[in-house]
Amino acid sequence: MAGKARMKRLLLHELGEGTFVHDLKGEKLAVVFSFRGLDGKVFERRIGRLRQLQEIFLDELSLMTSIGVGQAYHRVMEAWSSYNEACQALEHGDPDAAQKLACYDCISRHTGHYYYPPDLELKLINAVRAGDDVVLGRLLEHIETQNIGVRQLSPRRKKQLIAEMQGTIQKLSGQLVYLSGDDEPKLDGQGGPEADAAEEYSFARVSQQLLAVCERIKRQKTSKYEDMLEGMKVYIGENYKDSNLSLSMLAGEFKQSESYVSIFLKEQLGVTFSEYLERLRLDEACLLLKEQKLPIGDIAIRVGYNSDKSFRRAFKRVLGIQPTSYRNETMACSEK
Repeated sequence: MAGKARMKRLLLHELGEGTFVHDLKGEKLAVVFSFRGLDGKVFERRIGRLRQLQEIFLDELSLMTSIGVGQAYHRVMEAWSSYNEACQALEHGDPDAAQKLACYDCISRHTGHYYYPPDLELKLINAVRAGDDVVLGRLLEHIETQNIGVRQLSPRRKKQLIAEMQGTIQKLSGQLVYLSGDDEPKLDGQGGPEADAAEEYSFARVSQQLLAVCERIKRQKTSKYEDMLEGMKVYIGENYKDSNLSLSMLAGEFKQSESYVSIFLKEQLGVTFSEYLERLRLDEACLLLKEQKLPIGDIAIRVGYNSDKSFRRAFKRVLGIQPTSYRNETMACSEK
């Protein structure tokens, strides 16, 4: 582990600005290069420097190293793709080599195998289950580019890829239980005549199925969230005058954790539970101050505050004026 720490320091020092080094399990490090544009010459210089560092590691630290290099990408969110490619490059390198540096763009065009690693499949499954059609679209585009564009798979390898992706859909079968209706996506083999379409359309067909399932889940989640939000608003509206009303009570009513309800309301309403509740109470207080001559203390109790003092403090903080001054100004305006 001491050698790993020294290696990390050397990488940061020698590769300079725009270099990020992350600790991985075991004796592994992940290095991310950041630079403007995708200039091939700059990228090649970085690779050359890595080769030189391998010799430094061997001479100064007595460490044999294996380095895999993925492709360069425009978006930061695609760094995982480059890491995945780096791992594949190492897998396809010479297993007997004591020290090696393998680049994905060199091996990807010469391998006859399709590209569909387990962690990529997991990302795809998670995107479908989350109803995230944007991420799913990017993943499918990445899979198509790597297999159809870069590797130019043979018809046999294409069939193997499609079969494995159909297996992914089968893994999502638990989600399909909830997708009832005439427009429910069908798995390959259940679609009738179109299952005999030309091979080049197979990837498009599987992609459409995954996107259809993702879209259905997205709609269901949206509907569920809308119903739950409306229910929570009704519950708060019916109970805001109760001084004991709390986030815990709301969460218990809807059988959710407090943290989930807190985050959910913040995302949906743009304010926290406490802020939303306070707004309801103060809106009602303003009406009572305008329409009745009730003592301030009675109004405080009616709108859910435990004391006159806490009510006045909240009123001043939110509206910038004391309740008594607000009443006086309102009455003066109405008499004009």
